[in-house]
Amino acid sequence: MNPNAEVARLDAELHEVGLSNCSTEPIRTPGSIQPHGVFLVARQSDLPVVYVSANAERLSRIAAENMLGRSLLDCLGAEICAEIVH
Repeated sequence: MNPNAEVARLDAELHEVGLSNCSTEPIRTPGSIQPHGVFLVARQSDLPVVYVSANAERLSRIAAENMLGRSLLDCLGAEICAEIVH
């Protein structure tokens, strides 16, 4: 067996993400968002934005504070919205 393939397989097993291991992942900074992420909440029924993190404008041309109450489609555009909804 290729030793590099075995190392890659073991590494993948160790870093596999799932519901079973999420509960053991330590919370490093409660209440914060990872630098590469944003937090945006929309009501499922009609998709108005009900909560948004200050850095959410990284995904949009709209300032974060102006996203509240607007539709997810208006805030993120059709392409991103389609990926999220489906």
